[in-house]
Amino acid sequence: MGTTGGNNAPSPAITFRRRLDRGVDELIGICRGILADGEVNQSEAEFLLDWLHRHREFSDSFPFNVLYGRVEAALSDGLFDQEEQKDLLEKLHSVVGGEHWGASASMATWSPFDNPSPVIQFPRSDFVLTGEFAIGPKFKMESFISMEGGYVKKSVTQSTRYLVIGTFGSRDWMHSSHGRKIEEAVAMRGKRPDSISIVSEECVLDCLTPL
Repeated sequence: MGTTGGNNAPSPAITFRRRLDRGVDELIGICRGILADGEVNQSEAEFLLDWLHRHREFSDSFPFNVLYGRVEAALSDGLFDQEEQKDLLEKLHSVVGGEHWGASASMATWSPFDNPSPVIQFPRSDFVLTGEFAIGPKFKMESFISMEGGYVKKSVTQSTRYLVIGTFGSRDWMHSSHGRKIEEAVAMRGKRPDSISIVSEECVLDCLTPL
C-alpha cells in the first residue's frame, strides 16, 4: 500500500536553505571565473547582474547582498568606468574570500568584520568562534575569553554578542569562503545592526587584559 509522502515533504524554510546553498556555491564559482584573469570587464559585469536578477530571491542573503546593489549601481548608467571596475573587483574578491581572513588584502575590501573594530566587552558576553586560529587550537581562544569573563557558545543565537573569525579559514565551512555561522551572523546584523559584532581573532587578542 503506497503513500503520497505529503507529510514528509520538507518545509519551505528547508527548501529555501537548500536553494540558497546551491546558489551561493554557483555564485562563488562565477566570481572565481571572472577573477581568473585578474580583472572584470563590462560584459562580465552584465552577465553577473543578469544572473543575480534571476536569483533575486536571495538578494537579502550573504553574499548576494554584497554584490547585488553594487553591480546594479555600477551598470545603471550603461557605463562601467575604471573606478567601478576596481570597486567590483574588490567585492568579488571579498565573496571568494581566502585562506587568510585577517590579511590586509581582505580587510581592504568588503569583509564581514565590524568597521571600525569594537572594544570587546568580555564580562557576561556570549562568544561564538569559527575558522582556524593563528594562536593555535580553538580551545586557546576559548580559555582567553573565559579568563576575561566571557562565555563561549557553539551556535549563533539571539544572545550572541560576538562572532570571532579565526585568521585562517576552515575546511569544514559550508562554502569555500565562509561558513554557516558567518551567514547567520550577517543575516542577524542585517535585521538588527547592533545585535551582534563580527570580529577578527586579532581584534579579540588586542582587547585582552595585559598579563
